[in-house]
Amino acid sequence: MEVANTASKFALRGAIQFLRSARCDRHLGFSVMNAANVATPEVKTDIEEG
Repeated sequence: MEVANTASKFALRGAIQFLRSARCDRHLGFSVMNAANVATPEVKTDIEEG
């Protein structure tokens, strides 16, 4: 589960970097906020299992 979360964060980061470079002539800003681990049952299980 954590692998999918990490992969999607990097995919989003790459998409935002592309948008920044593609739209720099229009003076648009883009930000990314990535949440830390959220205490879902899956995350708790991953932590407990190591």
